[in-house]
Amino acid sequence: MGTTFSIPIDAVIAMAEAEGNQVIEISTGWEKVRQLVYMARPMSEKLRTAVTERYPLRFWSADATPHDAAACGFIDEHERVSISFPR
Repeated sequence: MGTTFSIPIDAVIAMAEAEGNQVIEISTGWEKVRQLVYMARPMSEKLRTAVTERYPLRFWSADATPHDAAACGFIDEHERVSISFPR
């Protein structure tokens, strides 16, 4: 097994790390996902385009709330693994 339960999410992590980004944390125990990967820096437009073209992942985006910062990322709905980048 790679870093997560999702081969496509592992590929996104590797692509982001190749750009100088890094994983802060991989958390578990969420109701809708098995794992949530938190990245340190925002996602580049180049990475977003590459991931969208190569992998069957759903892009998501969330505005800031009083309790959470604005973020975006991808989810592997089959494996229930998500990756989150600050925005």
